[in-house]
This record gives sequence, structure tokens and C-alpha cells, in this order.
Amino acid sequence: MRCDTMITIRNFFLFLLVLCASSPVLAQGLDKHNWYFGNSPTGIRFNRVNNTPSIVSNQANPFGTGGSAVATDPSNANLLFYTDGSAVYDACHLQMLNGGGLSGNTSANQPVALSPVPGQPNKYYVFTNSANFTAGGAISVSVVDMNLFGNSVFPAPALGDVENPKNTVIAGLASRSEGMIVIPHANGTDFWLVTQQVSSQTYSATLIDAGTYTGTYNTVTSSGVGL
Repeated sequence: MRCDTMITIRNFFLFLLVLCASSPVLAQGLDKHNWYFGNSPTGIRFNRVNNTPSIVSNQANPFGTGGSAVATDPSNANLLFYTDGSAVYDACHLQMLNGGGLSGNTSANQPVALSPVPGQPNKYYVFTNSANFTAGGAISVSVVDMNLFGNSVFPAPALGDVENPKNTVIAGLASRSEGMIVIPHANGTDFWLVTQQVSSQTYSATLIDAGTYTGTYNTVTSSGVGL
């Protein structure tokens, strides 16, 4: 068993809603059942049967005061890892091997977002954002490999490790605002990373697909859009 006791414009927004609605399998999973956020040891876990929330007091501390992201197994609600954009913590609430020094601003609105790596089982992208209020930031990516044992000792289940290199800057996504989000693609396999150019009405949707793992990013940008 794991240590946990099982455990981010008018037409543009319509576009996002269509994409979100097009992936019912993801929406019906248990991947949102663990919440860790804020600089305290307290988090929230939802019961996998009836969705009743309960308080847990095992969060790693210190932790960022801004946004955070949690990876949960969608099949059983087991916690995989969580991060404040600077450090990645495993299901035992220990910093992952190579899991420190990520480039997210831990006091920002959304310094980090996650997605599975398409075509790479049990691997996850960690997208970090260095934006600070009105100062635009860069978007970088690191990869968590849950196939690696990390802090675990065989024959206990693997707890994951952060691959090298990490903090790889994504070209074309400079001067980003604090807000960003990952949403599922309509094809049910890939994802979109949505970011905004700071102090503007320019939004970018970056495709996260099998080619991304080799460093290929395709970005669609819309300018002058608003509510």
C-alpha cells in the first residue's frame, strides 16, 4: 500500500467548454479526490464512494501560499504526488528525488499545472509559471516518472522521481500572466495548456501530445478576444 491511506473571451471560453465537455471518461474519474494547498499541514480528501469531504493533516510543510496541483489516480483515488510549483512531494509527503528547485512562483495565483504525458504510461508533465503579479513569467516543464521508485524501497510500490533535465522553458510562451490551466483535448488522449500574455487579451493554447515529450510544441494564439 502507499503511505497515504487511500490518496488550472467569448468564443474562446466557448471553445474551452466544448473541450472540457468532450472528455467524459476523465470527468467521471476519481482524479480530483485529493486537495493540497496553502502553507499549512491541512488538506482535504473526498470519500471515493460518496464524495464526502474530510480533513487530513499530512501535507508537507512549508508549502506555497499560492496555487498548487495534485495528481491522483483516476481509477482508485490514491494520491500520486502534489506540488506548489517549487517542490514535488510524493504520496508519503516527502520531497521526490530531484523534486526541488522547480521554477514556479509559489505565491502566484497558478504557478503549476499537471497533465499525463500522452504515450508515456505513468508519467506526468509539471508545468510551472514564474509570473509575479504584473511581471510576466516563463512557462517551463518537468516530468514526474511514477515508474521510478524514488523514496520507496522495494517491494513497496514506486513513489516516483523527477526526470532530468527539468525546468525546460517552453518556446513561445514568454511574458505569461499568473493564470494557466490544462484541459483535455477532444480526442480523449491529448491536452491543451492554456496561458495568457500578461496585461493583454492574447491567449495561447499549446497542444500537449505524444510529440511534446520530444520537445515539439504547437501553439495556437488568439489576440484581442474578450468577454
